[in-house]
Amino acid sequence: MNHTFSRVAVIGAGTMGSRIAALFANADIDVDLLDIVPDGSSKDARSAIAQAAVDLMRSAKARAPLYTASAGDRIRVGNLEDHSDRIGEADWIVEAIVERLDAKRDLHRLIDDHRKQGAVVSSNTSGIPIQAIGEGRSDDFRSRLLGTHFFNPPRYTRLLEIIPTSNTDSQALESVTAFSETVLGKGVVVCKDTANFIGNRIGIFVIADAIREMVQTGLTIDDVDAITGPALGRPRSGTFRLADLVGIDILADVAGNLPSEDGALPDFVSHLVEQGRLGDKAGAGFYEKRKSGSGSEIWTLDWRTGEYAHRKNVEWESLDAVRRVREAAERIQSLVNHADEAARFAWRHLSSVLGYAAACIPEISDDLQSVDQAMRWGFNWELGPFELWDAIGVSSAADRMASDGQDPPQLVQDLLDSGAHTFYREGTDGPSLFVPHTKSHAPPRTPDAHIDLARLKAQGSTILSNEGADLVDLGDGVACLDFGTKMNIIDESVEALYSESLDEVERNFAGLVVGNHAEHFSLGANLVWMLETAKARDWKALDTFLVDLQQPCVRARTLSRPVVVAPTGMALGGGAEIVLGAGHACAGAETNIGLVEVNVGLIPAGGGTCEMAHRCQEGTEGNEEVLQKRLERTFRQIVTSRVSDNAYEARDLGYLRSTDRIAANPDRHLYEARRMVLDLSNDYSTPGEREIFVLGASGIDHLRAVAREMRDEGKLTEYDVFIADELANVLCGGPLPNAQTVDEDHLLDLEREAFLRLFDQSKTHDRISHTLKTGKPLRN
Repeated sequence: MNHTFSRVAVIGAGTMGSRIAALFANADIDVDLLDIVPDGSSKDARSAIAQAAVDLMRSAKARAPLYTASAGDRIRVGNLEDHSDRIGEADWIVEAIVERLDAKRDLHRLIDDHRKQGAVVSSNTSGIPIQAIGEGRSDDFRSRLLGTHFFNPPRYTRLLEIIPTSNTDSQALESVTAFSETVLGKGVVVCKDTANFIGNRIGIFVIADAIREMVQTGLTIDDVDAITGPALGRPRSGTFRLADLVGIDILADVAGNLPSEDGALPDFVSHLVEQGRLGDKAGAGFYEKRKSGSGSEIWTLDWRTGEYAHRKNVEWESLDAVRRVREAAERIQSLVNHADEAARFAWRHLSSVLGYAAACIPEISDDLQSVDQAMRWGFNWELGPFELWDAIGVSSAADRMASDGQDPPQLVQDLLDSGAHTFYREGTDGPSLFVPHTKSHAPPRTPDAHIDLARLKAQGSTILSNEGADLVDLGDGVACLDFGTKMNIIDESVEALYSESLDEVERNFAGLVVGNHAEHFSLGANLVWMLETAKARDWKALDTFLVDLQQPCVRARTLSRPVVVAPTGMALGGGAEIVLGAGHACAGAETNIGLVEVNVGLIPAGGGTCEMAHRCQEGTEGNEEVLQKRLERTFRQIVTSRVSDNAYEARDLGYLRSTDRIAANPDRHLYEARRMVLDLSNDYSTPGEREIFVLGASGIDHLRAVAREMRDEGKLTEYDVFIADELANVLCGGPLPNAQTVDEDHLLDLEREAFLRLFDQSKTHDRISHTLKTGKPLRN
């Protein structure tokens, strides 16, 4: 069976169905989005439900389902009465309607009547048995039927649970899994067809247990959210903020699928549902958003009275002690070993969760790694349940549970009886994981397309290293430059190893990847050092720093070996300039790229302004009018510190080229970048030196007029305009009397000169100091 799907049909244009359609459209897959015909609709509005869903996604700003509005062009809207024949065109039909078995069965009967032989069918559900949905359908249908539980929102939540039935063909499962991982970028966990599968089976128990424990101990909602957030390795939303986001009615429904003692919720929760206080979508739930003189504020429910009150600051010694502990394992172990009420709550809750997860094996899964991945990918936990067992110590945790009167689960006893003390372990032969049915350790599943830099370093693959970066051998003749500074900021050590790495690669390798496993590729240059140096008026040191950033950025493009920069997360300021400078990029789909120097009173001077000027003039063939329009667009982007929402938008903004690749799955990112290097290395020709066509004085005058227009519109401050004048000068090559070509060094020199002049301004110092203190820009 082919592992690709060229056309997909999604049936059900509600929030979930439309976002699943967007996920496929984002991956350049043609999608049909179908729904019912609205009652009393006119002839032209029979597909209004699907059309409205697409229109809403196109216009969304915050956390938009579509990468770009144009991605919506791949979604063809329709309805089940007029366009049921489109089901027969699809290679994969995704049903995403109401969570009712009878409704799903009726729709799957229709799908069976129209689908083509061999087409995959999946039901998107958070807990309905998939086997039951396929009852009565044709043999071919049932062999291609499986469950797909896309976690909401599908673009931003990595987890996809795939649930085969006893009839599902292994090739259909393999095709959907491979496609979902490589094309859609999902973290796939294959589940058994049990109640709520894996993620919600554990996740809903976790929420329900925290609520029950709160009632038993008398703590407040604010207390519990403070304890069950980052202190326990979970998101800042904690327990109740998460429930408001999910919807309290949905929480209650899904909890109802669990055995009664596992999903039981206190009466006050059902009262909220009866009153329509369902969370964010209703404006009130466990929290309520109220208008105030300053805009709005959040009030918290007093679960005893049902009334809302101002949120209270939560102060516990144990929480304060772990607040700045970066490693999740150390943080959680420290928290549960404190003696105050918050720590006691954390232990009681965590021990219940760990005991429950272990007791669910092998019912929900035979693979402990799948359970951990489901909680990390679906609920954004830093550590999954079995990773948590290891973090706090399996033997000591079991002993503490026993002393509390809680019997340790059989799985834990089996582990200890085997002579092992951890579920995961590292050995001379590599990593291994406890296998429940053999009661022994075995190598875990490792994707073929995964590169683990830490493991490569441990195996001795480091080629060069200093305090700021490492050069690592990825195999197949490709090296990787891995930054290691805090937030991957660019300092002198990073610059030095970048230059050394280029020399090493030119001598001994087929090419270079510049990338890492960090949350963010790079947040730019070392502003602390730069500000101190500017205050000391050591302009020579600053200029040298800029030269040492410009040179490897430019050289990466002209090297005789291909250099592929692989950004993910944020690539800002100098980080963006490293992306721009190389000839090629393989960006993670959710990469945010931006030249944000104006926010701190500067302009890009690591080659970024020069590179954007070059990209503006590419293909203009000396047409000054076309070049001016492109320069104005770029100028507006830089003076407003525009950052791309994703890699596809970065292409539209000119930060990535059409030839650059985009990797959907973060676990495959470095692998895809290495593959790009190897593809390029065949018959690679070294790019030559280049000249840049610039507009000179006339272009500067135009851009400076644009800046003043933006100021008058309230988009720029007076100091922004001052900075913009310097930017205009560089983009246009200085006040040359006529449009002409200049060499690259001319613009690089102008960049550094403007940067140093701006660093001599007190308002720039104020901007940098404010940003370093608050993390936010100062609009002085």
